[in-house]
Formats: sequence, structure tokens, C-alpha cells
Amino acid sequence: MVRTVIFRLFLMACGILPGVVFAPVVVDEIVAKVNASNICRSDLQERQMHLGGKSRSVDACVMDVLFMQKAADFGAVMRDEELEKRMVALRAGYGFGYKTQAEFESFLKKSGLSTKRLKDQIRRSGSIASVQAALLPKDALVTRQDVEAYCAAHKLDKDEEYLLSFSSGSRDLLTDSGRLPDGLVLSWSELDGWMSRADLSENMSFVKNMKVGEVSKPVLRDDAFFVYKLEQKNEKRLLSVDERYADVEKNLLKERKAQKEVEIKERLKVEAAISIL
Repeated sequence: MVRTVIFRLFLMACGILPGVVFAPVVVDEIVAKVNASNICRSDLQERQMHLGGKSRSVDACVMDVLFMQKAADFGAVMRDEELEKRMVALRAGYGFGYKTQAEFESFLKKSGLSTKRLKDQIRRSGSIASVQAALLPKDALVTRQDVEAYCAAHKLDKDEEYLLSFSSGSRDLLTDSGRLPDGLVLSWSELDGWMSRADLSENMSFVKNMKVGEVSKPVLRDDAFFVYKLEQKNEKRLLSVDERYADVEKNLLKERKAQKEVEIKERLKVEAAISIL
């Protein structure tokens, strides 16, 4: 009997017995080829720690492979010792603080990852950052003429500003009509710094119509009153180039860097053999 069962199993395995349906073997599907590297469906489905648990598109995977290949050419692939430092920092920080490796691996498993996959992701993201920095030109300077041209094309106003002082006292000190009695001596304290028109709350909107030196009507709050005096006022005006220089220069550099990154990606694509399957 046993020999008969073994023999039938052998025939089934060889596909000799008719009417037998075999379970398919699951093989990771190749979805793209980048030079000599393959991108599999599992690469697309893997949750990325640096993307907040989201997966990558085919195009994102292609770019990652291209940059990793370039990192290998530049000798910019993250070394093991640096990788281990980042793993230690990851375990200790970012709100994890797991005491043991087993606890950390349990967390990763729940997130659809493993220690090896996480290490691969960290090595890849660090290596790509290094090679991108190496590929970006170092002469992407922004001149004063660039800043002036930007400011002329994108004018920016400085909002109206107010410097206020306030005084307060018991509500009982006010007249029956809710006004300050004649001869009442007030002690003034300056509010912290200049307040822009946009920063005024709804119950402080009356400041917009005050003149310098003017004292507001009492504002009642519970058993106390508050009055405000407009000490100084700066009218709305156009910001100068010098006032905007640092921010504009920073933004222009950021834009140029982003444009260079796009150009680098396009060049890498043109130079590579890419097949989307």
C-alpha cells in the first residue's frame, strides 16, 4: 500500500497521471531592467521607511538604481560602519528606543520590513544623497543682479506695523458709561515688539484706525479692563532688495539646485539602457 502511494505521488509529480492540477510556483516578477540590474515587483511593493511607509513607483525605482550604479562608480556607496551607526541612531531615536534587537525586529515585521531590508533602504538613501551632492555643480552662484531681477518681477510689501503699550485695572474704576475717569493715572507696559496688521486679532481690529499717541476705549475682560496706546506706526511699504536679499538668494539657489537635479536625472536616463517590462 505504501509503495503504491509513493508510486502514485511520483507519477503525479512527473505529470503522468491525467487530470492533476498543480499549484503554481510563485516567482518574483521582473518589471524593469536598468543596465545590468533588475527591478522586481517586490521592489515596488516594499514599504519605504523614509517615505513614511509608502511604496515606490517604477520610475522612482529606476532612478534609485541609476543613482546607486553611479554611487558605485564614484565610490560613494555607504560603508558598513556608517550604516551601523545609523541603525543604532534609528533604534535609539525617532521615538523607537527599543531595548533589544528582537523588539526592534518585531516592530519592523509589523511594518512589513526586516532588518536587512531596512539596512538596504538606509544604505541606498545615504548613498544616493552623497552621489547627488557630488554630481551637482559647485558654481551655481546667485548674483546680486539675479536677486534684483527677481525682486523687480516679484514685488513684496511689508505690512503695516504697530508698536503698542497697554494698561489695565479693575473694572470698578471705570465710569458708569464704561469710560476712563478724568485724572486716572495709568501705568503703561509695552507689548512685545511690533505687531503687523495681519497679526491683529478680531477684538484688536480697532488698532488699525488709531493715530500715534491715541489711547483706545477700555476693553472689558471679566472684572478687569485693558486700554491700548499706539506708540509708533509703520505704514505699508515695498520691501527693499537688501531686506529680501537673504531669502531670495536662498530660494533662487534652491530652484537652481532642483533644476540641476532634474537635468542630472534626465542625463542618467539617456545614458542608460532602460527597459520597462
